[in-house]
Amino acid sequence: MSRSPKLMPSEANCHSRGYLLPAGSPDKPISTRSASTNSLSSSPSCPDARVIRVRLETSSDCMYKSLLLKESYRTADVIRIALDKLGLEQSSEEFDLIQLLAKNKQLKIPDKSNVFWAMNTTDSSDCLQFVLQQKT
Repeated sequence: MSRSPKLMPSEANCHSRGYLLPAGSPDKPISTRSASTNSLSSSPSCPDARVIRVRLETSSDCMYKSLLLKESYRTADVIRIALDKLGLEQSSEEFDLIQLLAKNKQLKIPDKSNVFWAMNTTDSSDCLQFVLQQKT
């Protein structure tokens, strides 16, 4: 008979969002959802992943793809995942990752940086939006 780990009261928020946290390990969630899900959002008790929206700058429509941004992802990783989801076979080195901020401002995420820590989370709502911009 399989028993699920006992959850602490402070862990209920992560559990309800699809994370299972074994008792005694509140800082290391084990995902019970696939990485392609877009229903996970940031939570103070689940700080190591965020859902972001990424689209191509040249796209005339506003089609975007949702990505689960993990704390360890570098700029090239995020660009490569976005290109794969958009069905493009171009190299990640051909693009810049730009975060769209309020008041028509933009933040270029530096190459080789950790996107999770480089992005601006104070200037946005729940939805973090990014654009892939072709390098010139």
